[in-house]
Amino acid sequence: MAKRAAALPAGVICALALASCGLEDVPYIGQLPEPWRSSFDGADISLHIADGIAHFDNFAIFYRIYLSDRHIFDTANRALINPTMQADYNFFLPWTTGATAGTDVMNAFINRGFRRLALESAAINDVLGSASLGGALAIFFEQIPYQPPRLELDGASHALRRAQIARPGIDDFNPLPNINGALPFLNHDQLLNPANITSTVNADVVNRTGAGVSPGNVRSSYVMMYIFAEGLSFASLPPARVFSRPTFLGVFMLPPAL
Repeated sequence: MAKRAAALPAGVICALALASCGLEDVPYIGQLPEPWRSSFDGADISLHIADGIAHFDNFAIFYRIYLSDRHIFDTANRALINPTMQADYNFFLPWTTGATAGTDVMNAFINRGFRRLALESAAINDVLGSASLGGALAIFFEQIPYQPPRLELDGASHALRRAQIARPGIDDFNPLPNINGALPFLNHDQLLNPANITSTVNADVVNRTGAGVSPGNVRSSYVMMYIFAEGLSFASLPPARVFSRPTFLGVFMLPPAL
């Protein structure tokens, strides 16, 4: 069982400020700086959400699942887990470091194959909305069979749910496994089946292929996550959707479904 992330140390609360994204008069929400990741061991992460964010509506978490022939807990070794994971990480690295100024962060993730995280028991935009500011957020991927990963905010717990939609009528899909209506992040046979990796079923999953990879050995799965803030700016008319730069949350191994 993964240990719970450590208590939040003093000094990790980071205020956000309005800044320019490189386009004149087009604001964006300031990035969540790296120190906000107060505890991360590859299994869980805890953080304190800043308060006083300009233009803020809610946070969004985007994810992508990667199959692998390696069962390792060194989740920093992204290329060994799945080369596509490393390629995705490299693609977004300039966005997270500030080298790239992007105004349409959401579509950048969708076009890269990422999907928006959901919750089983609540609307995630409400949970990560204005009431979350100043709160303590934790995400757990405990390695317990059939234990769905969960998000906790100030003690309220919600099981994570895979997305079914990215853009209405364009990217709808129906992930497997579907367990009594729940769409959990579990290392399940239906997740590992390459026949299910299609645009209408497991559109959020990347297979592990390549030289030396035996399909029968692809038995593990991992998820990579990013978080950013989104809101509405009235700096010009019509009002425009604005985003923070994304912050890398980490890579997590999906719990077994045995």
